[in-house]
Amino acid sequence: MIRQKMKVVFAVLATVAVFLWAAVFVAALWLAPDNTSLEDGFAREEHRSAQHPGAKAKPGGQKQRAKAPKANPGRHKTEKGESASASAARPQAEVKGENITVIGDSVIAMVDSAIKAKWPGVVVDGEKNRSCFVIDALLQKHIAAGTLRHYVVLGVANNGPITPEKIDGWVNALGPQRVLILVTGHGTARTTWIPKANAAIADAVKRYPNRVLAADWFSVAEAHPEGLYRDRTHPNPAGTALFVNEVERVLTQAADFAASAQKAH
Repeated sequence: MIRQKMKVVFAVLATVAVFLWAAVFVAALWLAPDNTSLEDGFAREEHRSAQHPGAKAKPGGQKQRAKAPKANPGRHKTEKGESASASAARPQAEVKGENITVIGDSVIAMVDSAIKAKWPGVVVDGEKNRSCFVIDALLQKHIAAGTLRHYVVLGVANNGPITPEKIDGWVNALGPQRVLILVTGHGTARTTWIPKANAAIADAVKRYPNRVLAADWFSVAEAHPEGLYRDRTHPNPAGTALFVNEVERVLTQAADFAASAQKAH
């Protein structure tokens, strides 16, 4: 009798275990990023990026030339002997591709072709898994290569903690002649460093008026969840348009600041 009862108990426990395992498996599938769609998105973006003009700077300062670029800002000289890159790094710089550098992580890589289409001649340097820890060296390489323009859009809030000290270093590296636009991050509850990074960005905007601005991708993504892949970080095709619109909004704001400052003098 006891053995029979034990068999019944074990059978019940085994059944419960199977149901629990199945529930966990289904939940994991639901909560996990849609990697297939995301990777398909990256593949499509790499193909589109190759079709659009622009100077895509590779890590290490190497540049991939556009098919039909205008004058290369890093190679031609002005009348005073300064590089055109330095000439572009002035407060009155227009919002056009030759005056913009965009650096960042896989989110920037995902919107590469859209940025190039919006601002032909722009430098776009986006790479998967890039974090804030490599930005100091990367900025120096772009400066040396002549590819760091007047407007520097930096998006690395998704893969690690951005601190006020880090931002201070970036501002110092850019100097007073450039404008830094920091892109806020967006992710799931597991990406606990993103809120801290976004807070550091908001603080930097207050500490460096007219020199640091924020492209608030976080707020845009919160308002338009349909514009994200299931990882809650990367913009899908619909979200890409929203991302570019937000960057354009802040670039226009930066240009207005520059125009006001010039009139004041």
